[in-house]
Amino acid sequence: MSKDQHNSTQLSIDVPEPPARPGSVPDFSHISLSGAGEVGRPPVDVKSSEIRDLAYSLVRVLDRFPNLKVYITHGGGYVPYQLGRLNQTNKNLDTHHNKKDLVDYLDNFYFDLELHEVVMRQAILDLVGADRLLYGSNFGGSDAVRHDLTEGLRISDEDLAKIRYKNACELLHFDPAALGRAEAKAA
Repeated sequence: MSKDQHNSTQLSIDVPEPPARPGSVPDFSHISLSGAGEVGRPPVDVKSSEIRDLAYSLVRVLDRFPNLKVYITHGGGYVPYQLGRLNQTNKNLDTHHNKKDLVDYLDNFYFDLELHEVVMRQAILDLVGADRLLYGSNFGGSDAVRHDLTEGLRISDEDLAKIRYKNACELLHFDPAALGRAEAKAA
């Protein structure tokens, strides 16, 4: 492979350009927002039917953009561990506006294995499956896991490859065959 061809894969990632850059003043005039303090805070014992109008201000992003992929780092935080509770709560509400059950949006989410306990890494694998997991890193932070995050998992070789690189290639639209390897610098 010539030097010019090295890592020259055409990327197909849509990265929206922000309307403002750091230090500039963003323009939100095109968005209809309630002013600070205009929307009242309901009491904790209010019936959901009495606060129905509050739900209309929420954006149902995954219904509007069904191909949107969301990556939640560090095992997804609390999301995977409360997923069943959130799904049931959503079903129990008198009013909900999403088109599917909450768990049916799971294919839109990716999680990584940057968790400190093998049992928690196995739990996220068992809950969301190998197709939704990426190999994560805390980039050398003080709490970074400094060993193989897949060590100790009950997992097939095929699923191991998905977590280690195949899922990232799919998410980022990389062709693994077209990716080169880093060249060692001569000393």
